[in-house]
Amino acid sequence: MSLSTGAGCAQALRTAGFEVTEIDAGPNLVADLRAAAPDVVFNALHGRWGEDGCVQGLLEWLRIPFTHSGVLASALAMNKQRTKDAYRAAGLPVVPSVVAHRDDVSARHQMAPPYVAKPNGEGSSVGVFIVREHANSPPQIGRDMADEFMVEAYVPGRELTVAVLGDRALTVTDIVTAGWYDYDAKYADGGSRHVLPADLPKPIFDACMDYALRAHRALGCRGLSRTDFRWDDARGTDGLFLLETNTQPGMTPTSLAPEQAAHVGISFSDLCRWLVEDASCGRRSWGRALQHSPRWALPPGPPGIFLAKRQGGPSLERDPRPDRLWPASVAGGPCAARPGAHALAISLAALDVAAPVPADCPCGIARGGNQRAGRGLGAGACQSRGHGGCGRGPVGADRVAA
Repeated sequence: MSLSTGAGCAQALRTAGFEVTEIDAGPNLVADLRAAAPDVVFNALHGRWGEDGCVQGLLEWLRIPFTHSGVLASALAMNKQRTKDAYRAAGLPVVPSVVAHRDDVSARHQMAPPYVAKPNGEGSSVGVFIVREHANSPPQIGRDMADEFMVEAYVPGRELTVAVLGDRALTVTDIVTAGWYDYDAKYADGGSRHVLPADLPKPIFDACMDYALRAHRALGCRGLSRTDFRWDDARGTDGLFLLETNTQPGMTPTSLAPEQAAHVGISFSDLCRWLVEDASCGRRSWGRALQHSPRWALPPGPPGIFLAKRQGGPSLERDPRPDRLWPASVAGGPCAARPGAHALAISLAALDVAAPVPADCPCGIARGGNQRAGRGLGAGACQSRGHGGCGRGPVGADRVAA
């Protein structure tokens, strides 16, 4: 799945004008990243290591801006029970659950059936067992499975999902399958049918949208996330429960999150570009997801995505303070290039966006004003980055590693 996502996103970013280096993550990842010297890493990995905070921590250590959520949110969302704890603290509805060792789950029922048993730290419905009502024996879990399992009450009904981009819930998808939404149903041809927007009563639709955004914020997610639900339509609103939040949703053009983006008018190429423009280091949560306003208009909020075409423009280097990337030279007027500054990688041939200049821009040019960043960048134009000067904003990029 990671390879499929990576190939699709790489092609979309090339279409958007970026220079992309594809890296198959392995034991030599650090050396590969240093050789590629990217401005941004587009994280297309799924499952353990790629979305559980490990690679995010590595990128923080290397000080390379990256897409999607940071270390804490990734680790938290990958642990299903910890995710439920965060949901409960935010007042979101979840079903009862317990965590037990694989051997104990196989030896005796951990709760009265029906229930679902699944690894507490895996994704993509790997190793999921459904124990039906009146089942005499618990699931028999192989020793090749994870040690820690979560057992949760089974919710009959429909599988729903909502993607959140930045600080905006996109829409609700109803996932129709012949059985359980397992790995094959997710990824095999014809394994499932996606109905969007879902045909739901308005209170249920609105609740899904609200809960997904609140889950995104409660976990401290950044960029793109997708929250999954089960809805027992016989119980109305009381039958809607959150299952989990995916911080690295599938990113092929026909995956759930890109489908929802397309539904609201964001093409796959624009979605990938948005994620690159949103990339940063220090992807922590400050109590809520930061709002962004790319050209396809997400909800209003602090100044949006700043990105300058780098052809002929100044090089950038990292400020010692976390999350800051300033022009390589700030003394004596216009930001000038300096030999040996951070190497670049994505070529933004056609991009031309307005970039508000933060009030604390160190170069002192046009404080508080606006300059055009992109084609036709004039001498003396400021290329600072940041959300209104807070220093937490995304970086300018010419090359991306995916």
